[in-house]
Amino acid sequence: MKILDEKMIDVKNTATHVIFTMNPECLLQMKLGIYREKMNRRTEAVHLVELLAESSEIL
Repeated sequence: MKILDEKMIDVKNTATHVIFTMNPECLLQMKLGIYREKMNRRTEAVHLVELLAESSEIL
């Protein structure tokens, strides 16, 4: 949880809206961090495959 807390400080400082990851465990941890920090209205964690799938639908 200490690592997650440090990551969430970085997320808050960058004011990012989307966090991309390829690691399923990291994805779950980032989603937990977003929820714990009550950032779920402005920030989401997405697996890279989800991004690619979504972008292929646009084309």
